[in-house]
Amino acid sequence: MRESKVQTRIREKLEKAGWFVLKIIQSNKNGIPDLFAFRDGRTVWIEVKAPGKKADPLQELRMEELTAAGMEAYVVDSIDVLKYILDI
Repeated sequence: MRESKVQTRIREKLEKAGWFVLKIIQSNKNGIPDLFAFRDGRTVWIEVKAPGKKADPLQELRMEELTAAGMEAYVVDSIDVLKYILDI
């Protein structure tokens, strides 16, 4: 499945579960995750990948920076991974 299709499904699943979701198209920092979601004070960044693909080193660094700033950041390649991480 293509990454764009995975991203659409993840965004739709989050929105149906009551999350406010933004797709990050452009940022002043390369490597920022694709989706920003929040609900009930919880902030989550999601780097979407095609099934079986991994984040590159810069993306991993950005997720570490976001985590150090008190947010959650994950690589997600399927709805099953999303359900596991967010219990939705």
